[in-house]
Amino acid sequence: MIEAATFTFLKNIKKNNNKDWFDKNKEKYILAKDNIAETIDALLVEICKFDKRYAGLTSKDCLFRIYRDVRFSPNKTPYKTNIGAGINVGGKKAMNAGYYIHIEPGKSFIAGGMWMPPSDQIKKIRQEIDYNGKHLVKILENKDFKKYYGGLDPEYALKSAPRGYAKDHPLIDLIKMNSYIVWHGFSDKEVLGKNFVKDLAKGAKLMKPFLDFINEGNCLTSCGLRVASYELRVTSCETDILLFKKHFCEICVISAKGVYPPQRAGKNQQNNPLRNLRDFLSAKSAGNNLAQTLCVICGK
Repeated sequence: MIEAATFTFLKNIKKNNNKDWFDKNKEKYILAKDNIAETIDALLVEICKFDKRYAGLTSKDCLFRIYRDVRFSPNKTPYKTNIGAGINVGGKKAMNAGYYIHIEPGKSFIAGGMWMPPSDQIKKIRQEIDYNGKHLVKILENKDFKKYYGGLDPEYALKSAPRGYAKDHPLIDLIKMNSYIVWHGFSDKEVLGKNFVKDLAKGAKLMKPFLDFINEGNCLTSCGLRVASYELRVTSCETDILLFKKHFCEICVISAKGVYPPQRAGKNQQNNPLRNLRDFLSAKSAGNNLAQTLCVICGK
């Protein structure tokens, strides 16, 4: 649980945001950071109960530094007045949609999704909404999800339909989004309460289907690698035709779990994952259980 001393430190640094004060109170900062790290580690245990991909991740992989980058900011105060954590498969720097935990007196919250992704990524998300938007609507309209998060944050939505989409598209309000973010705020009493980790875990579990949709639409695997969908027809012997379609990382060697030694694709293989798949399948009998064929990096 978050201790009162952690909040006291964050309140004080807001009033004394300078190096001299911070240096004199660095031990208090370390205690506050360790307290939040313990909370994140406890949350990760809860998340792993419904999403095993986070196994092995620790608070060290998730916590952000308190030091601000002031090089291009008019605000030259050196320290943040919050402690945050990015909980993504692959750690806080991973490019996939994940959870964000923000601890700050009066402003604590859990959030998740993708904030202002680059144009190539936003185009893929919009395309997924165009193709499978009913699934996203179902997620957003889920009774428990809607009660907890409300809906997507519309702050950065476009005023008009993006290029390539009709203004009367049935899902135009979702397609016009420039960020796909949901968030839920906590009172200080909730943050300092003994059930805070359980409250965070509840929010994370409710958010998971939303994150899965964004990552699928953005063509990102759980490890943040771009993927593509390939359809392959393989002729076995003379007449057997196998239709196989699945998502694979473009820079992964396709292999069977526990059958083919995992290895990273060489430079000349990066743009030809079908050749890797074809070579593998041709070496196996027609009766091979292709449901076990996985990407060796992302496991999908």
